[in-house]
Amino acid sequence: MEAPQLATPSSATFGLEGIDTDLGSWGNEERYLAAYWQNVHPIWPVVCKASFDPMTTSPLLRAAVVALGAQSIGLRDDFQNAKIVHERCSKVIKQRTIEITHSYRDCDMQAILLVEVFAVFRSRRPPLQLSKPFEGVVALLVADHLATQASGNSLLGSSTQAYDAGDVGGRPRILSSCYILDRQHAVFFGRRKNPLLDQVSRSLAFPQPHLVWDMMGAEVGGGLAGLSGSTLNQILDSTASSRAGNSIGRDIYQCRISIAYLSDLGDQGVDNAAQEEYAQDIKSVLEFSARAALLYHITMLCQHAHIRDLLAVAGESWVMAEKMSSQAEYTASQIDTRQWAMDASHDSSPVRSALTHALEILRIHQANPRTGLLFQEWGVYLASVVIWARAYVSDESSRRLRLSIPSPTEPRASAQELEQAVTNMISNGPAANVTWQQAKSVLLWTKGKIEELDVPRNTCGLTNGALDVLGKLVTRGNEEGHWF
Repeated sequence: MEAPQLATPSSATFGLEGIDTDLGSWGNEERYLAAYWQNVHPIWPVVCKASFDPMTTSPLLRAAVVALGAQSIGLRDDFQNAKIVHERCSKVIKQRTIEITHSYRDCDMQAILLVEVFAVFRSRRPPLQLSKPFEGVVALLVADHLATQASGNSLLGSSTQAYDAGDVGGRPRILSSCYILDRQHAVFFGRRKNPLLDQVSRSLAFPQPHLVWDMMGAEVGGGLAGLSGSTLNQILDSTASSRAGNSIGRDIYQCRISIAYLSDLGDQGVDNAAQEEYAQDIKSVLEFSARAALLYHITMLCQHAHIRDLLAVAGESWVMAEKMSSQAEYTASQIDTRQWAMDASHDSSPVRSALTHALEILRIHQANPRTGLLFQEWGVYLASVVIWARAYVSDESSRRLRLSIPSPTEPRASAQELEQAVTNMISNGPAANVTWQQAKSVLLWTKGKIEELDVPRNTCGLTNGALDVLGKLVTRGNEEGHWF
């Protein structure tokens, strides 16, 4: 039985032992479920709220929901409990893989997806590649024509009789969420994309707002409310005016799949004019949602920066937990980063575009430090690294000789002074040249902001890695010949 392994820890639990698995003592579960529906579900609406019953649902799915809900509260004890539950979910999934006992019911696929979301953005050791069970879910859903055909005839045809109503609307939504996670993992961290999702991205169903799905999902046939009747490709091919008329009502989930698709258009051979038109449609709704705006600017920053090379240079041959395979590969990344950072001759150059998005990320984070996006701190970190890279090549006069031992800590500006320096930089806009002092202020400000939100310390691999690199860039980021 898996249920005892997946119990929700009590508030006094800080380790794997002493967990009380008596249902009556699960005082945290209601709080964590409420936090999930409030904080996580609007962004990852893959579980129908109206159909979810914690008493009867799969223990694995319930535990995956609980883990994400617990981490979203942001308190030390709750994050520790979230980590415990997530690790137990991972062990159950691993055991199923070893024993070849995956059933791949909808609830199992939802659980595997949510466990993967936690692993990528909140685990101590983020995966270099997405897991085999997750890829198995993707392969199954891609092969399922119900999940890849969004036309009304296909969804309402005779083949629908083989599935219940929740399957019809739920599986395309699970597949769309897998697509979003795969693209974010590739774009934000310089990883490979799943080629199976390349094949079906154009035919993914464009979802209805999650509130519509939640309200109708429990009704007979209500699963169809999860689909808008259009595919992503049809949305792209529609006229700009008709898209704009529909875009204002988009919720964060609809924005997320639209932005993920935007990040794919270049690889699909879509010309720049069509990409810009589609981007304008997305930008028309950004003022209504700080979450959507932040996601858009992080994605576009990564599109305009050579993100894998930039991470490798800032990490001194490490791309997060991945060591580059050879010195030649690292040297190539240094050369590529230098060429990218130096080309600021016109406003539309990649580095100037990346700087524009970097400043927007800082502006949004100043006003909204907790949007609910699991990668917000990572996005602010990327923005600061882009600003540092441009400063490194545009302010060579501030370079100092490389030291074998870092110099003693210099007097640093106060938090208020750093806040003002960042505000001034945002107000001035993406200038062609960035000084080392400006970049250092941004690095220190970013480091401080991430430390404020990193609760508890040393438990999230993304923030740990970001803080480690930021510390090195602050003390040694202007050393001659050290970086690129």
